[in-house]
Amino acid sequence: MNARYMKKMTGARMGLLAAFIAVTSPLQAAVLKGEVDGVSLNTNTGKVVISGWACKVGLSEPVQVHVYAENETSPPGTYSTLVAAGDTAWFAAPNEVAACNLTGSQTLRFAFEIPATTEAAFPGRQLRAYGVCITGTSCSGIELRGKPISTNPTVYPPRPYFAYRYANASNPSGWSTGTNYFTTWGCRAPSGGINTIRRLNIAPIGSHTTNTWKDSLHVDFNEYVGDNPVIYFSGGSAFATPTFRLERATFNATTGNWSIAEFDSNYSSPGGISSNDGRKDDYITNVYQQDGWGPFANRSGSVSAIPGVSTTAVSGEYPLIGSGTYGISTIRALQGNSADPNTKSCIHMNPSLFDYDSNGRPRGMMACLWTGNSSSTHPWPTDGCALPGNGGRSTSAHYVYRYNTSNGWQLDPNPVLPADSCATVGTVNHIQSSNQKFLVTRWEGRIDQLDLTTNTVTQGLLDCTASPTVVNFAEASGQSNQIYFIATRPNEYGPANGQQDGIPTHDIYVGFRQ
Repeated sequence: MNARYMKKMTGARMGLLAAFIAVTSPLQAAVLKGEVDGVSLNTNTGKVVISGWACKVGLSEPVQVHVYAENETSPPGTYSTLVAAGDTAWFAAPNEVAACNLTGSQTLRFAFEIPATTEAAFPGRQLRAYGVCITGTSCSGIELRGKPISTNPTVYPPRPYFAYRYANASNPSGWSTGTNYFTTWGCRAPSGGINTIRRLNIAPIGSHTTNTWKDSLHVDFNEYVGDNPVIYFSGGSAFATPTFRLERATFNATTGNWSIAEFDSNYSSPGGISSNDGRKDDYITNVYQQDGWGPFANRSGSVSAIPGVSTTAVSGEYPLIGSGTYGISTIRALQGNSADPNTKSCIHMNPSLFDYDSNGRPRGMMACLWTGNSSSTHPWPTDGCALPGNGGRSTSAHYVYRYNTSNGWQLDPNPVLPADSCATVGTVNHIQSSNQKFLVTRWEGRIDQLDLTTNTVTQGLLDCTASPTVVNFAEASGQSNQIYFIATRPNEYGPANGQQDGIPTHDIYVGFRQ
């Protein structure tokens, strides 16, 4: 997750899912509208996710949505078993707001998870969702049918980039734009190092809606499709629930296009899931609105290749654990001054696993540790956690955890880059071809290398600080001679060029020697 911008589907499932908005009213009636527009299976949690929107036309009032299953023992079309219910609570897209004759930011969306055990009790049956007035103006008996998901789904395919809402996103043809930004930006690198930078055609700015962005980059050099490693990133949207999801980008040399699919999401957290790191089958993430943002593993400690993982899920994910004064369970529970559940505890942002043994099990983890202050609900990560024994450091910093079999994940209370905060250093990500080396991404447009064995920093693996167009680097991943990174080009894009004000103008680049 960029510090400056606080961010799988297979299996046989139930039949036709449609939305119905219906209720009676003895009072002056409001018209209900709505739609079920998404259904998927979260294979991490084993739950079916149903999402959509509902509103009272022209009124900024909540609507309660009830999801019923068709009763297997009654005649077809009898819906009598309530399987999920909740209020509209998440921000809606502009077209949904307009459909409700409203303007501005409106919380019209809903998202529910239905446990696999509940779903299994209704094999082959239909689900329907009904809108119910719970406060304010009562509703009329108008009924609207939503979009059918499938008449008989057996397998849910991966959804397109950012799900249904961004199905009109169109990746330009080709691997990259062809422009060498190393020259355009006036970049520098050591002799024999990087001399080429390309912007990859992975949903670049201008190809998707103006309220979405790309963040939290991770490139897995253990997983290739053709000649390209798989690129993972977080997809963010200001009008979606959850706000962040994990995306997977692969290049198809036959068609000459990048393919983007969502591979993990968490509907139990409005902020979603972000910042994955690790390997294809076993990785860690941040889950927002949970203490410390985790880190969480995607699989239980009983099966995960990552050591020190709980066997008990929290919000569908499995937290890393460690006991004692410096154990990660103790550290992430430390409280700051913020009342915001996103930032009140000791945050572990952008975690990066390293020091893999011969069995592919990591024994080290790097993360930015910080906590919120009382001046803002979404502060930049400037305030440090009150760690035991670190001299009361008041600013955020990057720290290392080491795993041991006795006490789990244990913190070294000494920051690895004592002169820097997480507001100046975006990420410190493991270089996968090494054991103890890291890419240090600096916001001003520079990527350095940290050698943890000697605690020394080699400056300027890639230096674009002299760029005449003001280039900011958010996050980097890769090798010392092949660096994938997120860059923001404020002089080229912004509100005047179609991206909404306050939404990052990130694109994905790669630097290499040609």
